[in-house]
Amino acid sequence: MKGLFAISSRLRTFLTSLCSSSSFCFVSSTGSSGHWIPQYDYVYENRRKVVQHVLRFENLKEEFSNLMDRYDLPLKLPEKQYRPSDTKKLGVYNLTQENLEKIEKVYWQDFVEFGYEVLSYNNTSQ
Repeated sequence: MKGLFAISSRLRTFLTSLCSSSSFCFVSSTGSSGHWIPQYDYVYENRRKVVQHVLRFENLKEEFSNLMDRYDLPLKLPEKQYRPSDTKKLGVYNLTQENLEKIEKVYWQDFVEFGYEVLSYNNTSQ
């Protein structure tokens, strides 16, 4: 299998069932803990951007620091790493094509609005 490491068939079954469940794909802010809600729904309301600063996870430390500097706030993110850097991670290449397409369909606006690359082979404009 392609990817950072091969995943077990049990994990693959779990990920497949997660991606195909209606609660994963169609979560509302009123009936969920919020873990699966697209970020677009937090940043935009009626197609109008209501959040002034959006920080990207992959640059969080730097962007958070810059934001705190901008507003002259003495806040810093903790230095502690909660996962050792040498720990193997699940990556996009551990997903099946079908699951990748489902994720991109549910989070299409996130990919577009926040400038992330769409990786599925068969994706067409939504």
